Amino acid sequence: MSTESKAPSNTKKVFKETVAIYQNDLNGILKNPVPLLITLAGLMAFWLIVKWL
Repeated sequence: MSTESKAPSNTKKVFKETVAIYQNDLNGILKNPVPLLITLAGLMAFWLIVKWL
């Protein structure tokens, strides 16, 4: 029974840690969007090349 009482608090802890990780990732992307823009441009170029062939 002791493991059941720990489950909700452990779930909350894991959820908060996960949210913190995603917030850090989002802040990193917003502070430096150049890699994301380069990736999107590469994907668009690849799509155009495939469509052209």
